[in-house]
Amino acid sequence: MGRRSLGGFLMADTDWVQVGATVAEYDHRYRMNPRVAFVTVERITPAQIVCVNGNRYRRDNGTRVGERGVEIRPVDDREVRGVVAKRTAERLCFDVDRMRLAMGRGETDALALLDQVEAAVAAARAMIDDPVGSGWTSY
Repeated sequence: MGRRSLGGFLMADTDWVQVGATVAEYDHRYRMNPRVAFVTVERITPAQIVCVNGNRYRRDNGTRVGERGVEIRPVDDREVRGVVAKRTAERLCFDVDRMRLAMGRGETDALALLDQVEAAVAAARAMIDDPVGSGWTSY
């Protein structure tokens, strides 16, 4: 995503946005814990980008109309991918702990647990590689 200077501030260049494209709604209101949601662009007006969930963004800088700290970004943006990776890893840790608590006591149970963990890690890697295609809409 390109950025241009406007009065000393870096502003997003939204020329990359197209109708029907999936974009990332990057919410950094909580600095230590940003969130990402993926949404489709419904239409583009001269002044705004309108998404199917009803959220509107300014075309000149990509920020959400009426809210600070939320902006649209490409799905492959470095910070978006970082949030997806962090959230996916957190979800994986939770899932593995849940599997461990449900595990029996025998060798067969331990081997079955390892198989489940390997499958969960493979699924997490797939989510990080293709967050939009993974089926999750928010991280």
